[in-house]
Order: sequence, then structure tokens, then C-alpha cells
Amino acid sequence: MYPRTRLPGVYLDTVNPPAPQGLPRMDVAVFAGMAAAGPCHRAVLVDSVAAYEAVFGGDLPLAFDTARGETLHANLAPAVRAFFSNGGTQCWVVRLAMTPDHADAWRKVGGRTIPPRLQARSNHFAMAGLLARYPGDGDEGLSNHPALLVSRSVGAWSDDQMLAARLLRETLGADGLKMNGTSGRVLTMIDTGVLRPGDLIEIVARTGALIQYAGVVRATGGLVWLNRIAGFAPLRSPVSGQIVRGTGIEPGKSFVARFAVNRDARIEANRRLSRHALQPGRWVSFRHDDRTCWFQVDRVEHLAKVSRDIAFGRAWHESDATTLGKDVVVSRVTLEMATIRGNERDFTSGIGLCLHHDSAIHAMVDDDHFYAPYDRRTATRRPAFALTRGERARLTREDGGDRDGFGMIPDASPTVALGCAWLPLGLDAEFGAPAPALRAVPSPA
Repeated sequence: MYPRTRLPGVYLDTVNPPAPQGLPRMDVAVFAGMAAAGPCHRAVLVDSVAAYEAVFGGDLPLAFDTARGETLHANLAPAVRAFFSNGGTQCWVVRLAMTPDHADAWRKVGGRTIPPRLQARSNHFAMAGLLARYPGDGDEGLSNHPALLVSRSVGAWSDDQMLAARLLRETLGADGLKMNGTSGRVLTMIDTGVLRPGDLIEIVARTGALIQYAGVVRATGGLVWLNRIAGFAPLRSPVSGQIVRGTGIEPGKSFVARFAVNRDARIEANRRLSRHALQPGRWVSFRHDDRTCWFQVDRVEHLAKVSRDIAFGRAWHESDATTLGKDVVVSRVTLEMATIRGNERDFTSGIGLCLHHDSAIHAMVDDDHFYAPYDRRTATRRPAFALTRGERARLTREDGGDRDGFGMIPDASPTVALGCAWLPLGLDAEFGAPAPALRAVPSPA
């Protein structure tokens, strides 16, 4: 009888020579074709029909056959189902699509230009009530922009999808909240064991005169250290006849409007605008008294007789004021996101708003990024609610588990990463206006 563990001594082991070069494996199935969703031109291993549908969606309708009176579907999904129905256990799937990169390659090689309407593109969603703060062009530093979400993959699968968000507030005590240092950017408060790095803190004066956002960086020595990210003050003083040049949600599009504040804030455009410029939930930015202002549209009136649009809503100007005051409400804020498709509603809560939050909305990857080899990933992003818990765990493992990486907060000039956040300036406890896809024309598959 041999012992269970090897005793000390010298042992000889035989190493088998490498197998001679032969034919490649012939039992690997690969399917390539058009799919409803998922990464393009990249092989993905699936081991069931459910796994296929989780990545690539279900059947993809292509056209309606008037002679037969039936809809024709792509062959990829039925072929994969047939493979597993006949005893298959694993196969590789490649989604083929005319992406913008693919169209550009065709133009360079064959001189053929593929029109944009025939290219599969990602959809963008303008999120009501949310501003995104990230680095601007050149040396402008951090600046605010309307928050946009991008679908996790190209194609028409998200054309009929809408997204809505609401703000979840957890009121905290303001014990010990104060400025620390002379920069006006560093705050501290008493550590109660509730806050974690990456949490976004909302500090609101009870008078409503100032709203400030700060991100939790670390908790040590009984104190929570925060980095002030941005501040806003509502536009309330009577203003009339102010001509502004506003920038709508469409990149590069601007219009001249008249901004006024009496009992209600309103913007009156000098012409009829496109359907994306003024809609409930949309942001319009403009300059007023040499300050950047943000106007959120709550409702719109279309004046057909004079061919003008009037939008009513709320307006704020960006403020560098760092006064805290004694009567403030301090809350930790997170998002709950609703994905709407027809009568279906899917909800995801606990979404973080700072870049270094464990479930940050702007720190996840899209399908092409997620399914690429780790050393070949690009810097594309996917919303947190588009990732499953298993996918998030996989990314964390491959990234070495370092989700913070920001170290100690500086006493002045916080790093760019600490200042990047999504700011829920126009969000309330109720869901905001659902955001449809911003595409002007439907996307091909």
C-alpha cells in the first residue's frame, strides 16, 4: 500500500515527447452571421441557447416576404439552437455587421462608400436630470455636459428602448462637516461607518440657495474625507429679456433664445427646433451674467402660428461658492435606473455616480470591450446596469481587484479622476422623463 503523501527522496519522472504535428481539431463548431445584439466580428464561446441569447439576443427579423406573408429572420440564431438541440455542448459565435469601422475599411480597400443609414451604430440616450462632469478639451479642466448613455452594442435592438432614472437619497448627519485646508475643495465630517470611497454626497442648504456635490475619498482617524466636485445655485431673481445662445443635446447644434425668470423659468426659441433640442428632461446650457447656466426642460409649448417653441423648467448657474452654513441637509445619493421596453420594466438600484464607485455608471465596458482579449481592450464604456454580477466580478479579477487606485486625497488640486462624476442636479425621488434613443433614423441590424 502506498502512502498518501510522498516521502523524502529522489524520484524520476518521465516527460512524454510532444505529439507530432497533425490535423487541427475538427470538433470545434463556429457559427457566423447576423445577430440582434452583441459584439461584432469577435468570436464568443457559448455553451447553451440561453448563453447565446444573453449575449446575442433572440431571432433577428430582416424583411417581410409579401409573397409568403411572413417575416424572414437571420439564420444565425436558429442554427445555434439546432446545434444544441442535436447534442452540441460548446460553439463559437461571430456576429457580422456593417459597423462604421468595417465600412471605413471597405472604403479604403475597395473604394466603395457605405452610406450611414446602412451602418449599424450604437444608440445614445440623453438622461433626464443628470449632468456628466469630465475633462474638457485642451486645458479647460473639468466641465459639465448633458449626461449620455450608450447602448452596450450596435444595432436596432435598442431603438425602441427607453431609460429613466430617479434619485435615492439617504439622509446623513452633518456632524463635524467643515472645510479642511485653504483650497475650498477638501471637506471632512465625522465617520459613522456608513460611507465608503466612491459615494457621492449631496449638501443642500435648507434655504435652497446652494447645492454642492462631493465625493468620498477615504475614511480614517474617525473622519471621512471628501473632495468637493461642483456647486450650483438656482436662478430665481427676476430676469427678463435676456438673449442667450443655448446649446441643446445635439452635438454642435445651437440656437438663439430669450431666457426669462419671473415665477417660472422659461426659454423662448427664435424658431421651431428639431425634436431633440427641446423635450422634457433635456438640458440647455447658456451664458448668463458671465456664468454657465443649465436649464432643464419640464414641458414644451409649440406655437405653430409664430413657428416658435417655448420651454418651461428650472435653471441653475454653476457656483464656486464653498459656504456650508449651519443649516444644511447632507445625503448620500445613488441612482435607480429603469429600462423600459413596451410594457416591460427592469429596475437596477445602487448605481454609483463617482468614477471610483464599485458600481459606477460610467466605469463599465460595452460588448466589444468586454469580450475582447484583456490586453487588446479599448477605452470604450458600458453602463453598470448592462453588466451582470458575474461579468462585473470577472472584470474585477482581471483588473487585479484595484478599484480605488486613487490613494490619499491631496490638500489642494485634487486629481482629475476624483472630480469625474455624474451630478443628479435635476433628479428627484420620482423617475424623470424616459429618454428614448437619440438616433434620427432606425439602425440596421
